[in-house]
Amino acid sequence: MVPIGGWAQNPVVPVLNQLFPDLDKNPGDAEERFTLASHFGAEKIRDTAVRLKAEWALLDGTEESSEIDFLLFRERTPITIANFMGYVDRGDYTNMIVHRLVSGFVIQGGGFTMSSGVDGRISAAFVATQPTIKNEFGVSNTLGTISMAKLGGDPDSATSQWFISTGANSDNLDSQNGGFTVFGVVSRDSFEAALELDRQQKFTIYDLGGVFGNSALGSTPLIRNTTNANFTAERFYRFSSVVEVPLPEGQAGTDPNLSYSLISGSEEGDPVVELSEGELVVGFPDATFGGKKTVVVQAEDSVGNTVVDTFEIVMEANYESWRKAVFPAEDVENDLLTGPAADFNSDGID
Repeated sequence: MVPIGGWAQNPVVPVLNQLFPDLDKNPGDAEERFTLASHFGAEKIRDTAVRLKAEWALLDGTEESSEIDFLLFRERTPITIANFMGYVDRGDYTNMIVHRLVSGFVIQGGGFTMSSGVDGRISAAFVATQPTIKNEFGVSNTLGTISMAKLGGDPDSATSQWFISTGANSDNLDSQNGGFTVFGVVSRDSFEAALELDRQQKFTIYDLGGVFGNSALGSTPLIRNTTNANFTAERFYRFSSVVEVPLPEGQAGTDPNLSYSLISGSEEGDPVVELSEGELVVGFPDATFGGKKTVVVQAEDSVGNTVVDTFEIVMEANYESWRKAVFPAEDVENDLLTGPAADFNSDGID
């Protein structure tokens, strides 16, 4: 574990600011060194959280609920935060539903509200949108981040819709459409509620695009076994309230020192991957059979929040690197013993 210096009184969470590149190298290439603090950071967050309380009813009438806390950046994305808090403060997200769920990818909301009238019929409406905002991409779309949704081909088209990444979406979403703006993270303790929805233990994905005349509702979660006969607003994963609350205790520290570890990639075999004095060091020995590694680097803050990045390293062996790995050093340069035409074990095969 490698700590880095600094101290701050503002609450912080770890984030990924810059992806590690995939590497395709040859034996004997110069080692690669990456400063960990240039890739990860401790991002300041607000002293409050936005709590989204979801409520729904099972088919037997049992009422259930869950809470998801959004921890929002303090300074990193000021336009996006002001926009999002405007929707919260106006009450625009009351009765908002999760209208799109792609397991292992995203949970998306902020677009539609659902309520039941006195006759039990569903009343559906768009969340009233404010003007579009400027894209503020910077933090990577890692697991548990909260990002703004937008129209394809227009980086500055975000309005009310947002999504939670329930997968490692950096390689996909950081490079699309100017990058998707991350403006906060789901708190560590409440992320389990999001994962429960993602696992679809009680909910099933329904295509409601035809029902409501909007293709955006093509993968909407409803209570499992919902039918026309029991189709009500209470069957949706619906947020009855979205309000600002004090920052929950223990969800963020104030120490920007991060500790780093290799979750994968440090095992024996080439290439050689290690952490050394705040750097990730990758070596490419000239005597090797070659190899491929998936490297997972983790940063952790003082209260146990973590963020990871994953990348691939490939090193293709060649004849010279192979014979350096197989034969004693004194024989490597002797082509009669170890050259391409040598029959070193007298089996009649060079």
